[in-house]
Amino acid sequence: MVSTSSALLTNALAAEEEKLLACVHCGLCLEACPTYVATGDENDGPRGRLYLMRAVKERRLAVESPTFETHIDRCLGCRACGGRTAALLIRCSDLPCAMFG
Repeated sequence: MVSTSSALLTNALAAEEEKLLACVHCGLCLEACPTYVATGDENDGPRGRLYLMRAVKERRLAVESPTFETHIDRCLGCRACGGRTAALLIRCSDLPCAMFG
């Protein structure tokens, strides 16, 4: 059974599909992300988190999975990545992960 909070997040991700797909994987955001710089783990960077959110939206990954929770929770919510992207539609603060930061 899916929890209410999981269903709400999945629905929020589905509503933001255009933004999730806007990432062109340019990598410009990585050097601005403190958690990516510290860990070197792609999942701890903005485009890795976008990939994880897409996986949840497409039901390839559960919201409750340790992978999703770990990497989304590591986002500092600093928004340093927001102005460093080739895909101008993406603003970190507009994405569903911003509710966690």
